[in-house]
Amino acid sequence: MTKKKNFIISGIIFIVLLVCCLFLFVFNKTPVHQDLSIVFTKSGNVSQYKTTGFYSPEDTITWTKGEEAAIEIPLPEIAEDKFFNVSLEANPFVPKRLKKQTISVFVNDEFIKDFVMTGSGIYKFDLPHDLQKLGKVATIKFKISNPTSPKSLNLSEDIRKLGMAVKKIVLSECDKNNPDGFTTYNIGDKIVFSSTGNSRLYTTSGWSGPESTHVWTNGTDAYMELFVKDAANKTLQLNVFGNGIFPASEKYQEVTVYVNDTELTKWNVTHALTTYGVKIPEDVVGNGALRIRFHIAKPFVGKTDTRHLGFAVREITLSNRFGAKTKGRVASWLKSKITKSSDTAAEQK
Repeated sequence: MTKKKNFIISGIIFIVLLVCCLFLFVFNKTPVHQDLSIVFTKSGNVSQYKTTGFYSPEDTITWTKGEEAAIEIPLPEIAEDKFFNVSLEANPFVPKRLKKQTISVFVNDEFIKDFVMTGSGIYKFDLPHDLQKLGKVATIKFKISNPTSPKSLNLSEDIRKLGMAVKKIVLSECDKNNPDGFTTYNIGDKIVFSSTGNSRLYTTSGWSGPESTHVWTNGTDAYMELFVKDAANKTLQLNVFGNGIFPASEKYQEVTVYVNDTELTKWNVTHALTTYGVKIPEDVVGNGALRIRFHIAKPFVGKTDTRHLGFAVREITLSNRFGAKTKGRVASWLKSKITKSSDTAAEQK
C-alpha cells in the first residue's frame, strides 16, 4: 500500500513539474520576430495603419501629399540586443525640371537622416533603440523638400502635390553588433557554392552564376558579407574548398584574402581541388561582422567564355580556433604545472 501511495505521489509531482516547464517555455521564451511589411498598394495592408499626408493607394504605389506624410507603426517586442532597421522602397516625383527630392526622416519627432532621391531605390535607416524598451508606437514622418503638381509643370491636369511614391516599408530585426544587416552565419555551418546551395545568402559582387558544383569568381575581386553568430572575441579559421584557373604559362592563380580590409594571406591556387585555410585573428573578427574579399591576381578569359575567372569555390566553412590568448593561457598553465612538479620532486630528494 505504501509503495502504491509513493508511486501516486511521485506521478503527481512529475505532472506538476511538467506543467511548470511547459508554462515557462510558452510564456517566458524570448520573442521571435519576423519582418513587418507595410505594402502601399490597393491590395496591400497600409489601410490597417494610421497615416496622414498620403493620397489614396494606387495599383502599385501611394503618393505623398504635400510637404509632410506620416505613418504610425505599433512596434513588436524584440530582445534587448536587437534593433529595428527600416527599408523604405520608394521613388521621387522628379520630372526634368526638378531633378531630385530631399526627404527628411523623423521618428517620434527625432531627426534621423536625409535622403536625396533622384530615382527609384530602397532607402534604409534605424529606429531609435529606446522604442523597443518602452513598447512605443513609432511615428515615422517624411518631410518633402519640393512637392509639386504635374499641372504646374504643364505635364497633365493632375493638381496633386506629389513628393514621393511609396511602394513598401519593411521593419527588419537586426543584431546591434550587425548594423549592416549581414546574413547570420552559425560557426561550423557549410556555405555551399552550387546551383542548389546557399552561397547567394552571403555573396555580394564579383561572382558568376552558380553552376552544378561551384561558383566562379568573376573579375579581380569577389566579396562576401556575413555576421558570424557568437564570434566576438574569438579567433576563427576560414577554409575554402575549390580550384583555380590560369594560363598554361602560369603554375597557379594567386588569390589574396582580405577580411575587414585586413590582408591575411596569399594562396597559390592550382587546378587540383584543395582546401585552402587561413586564421582570422580576434581583432579582425571584432563583433562578428565579416567582409571577406578574394583578390584574383590574373583573371583568366577563355576563347569562348568572356568571363574573367579565377577561383572556382565549392564550399566555405568558418570554425573556432584557439587564439593567441588561449594558447598563452594554456602555455602558462602547463609551465606552472611543470614548475610545480619539478619543485615537488626536488623537495622529495
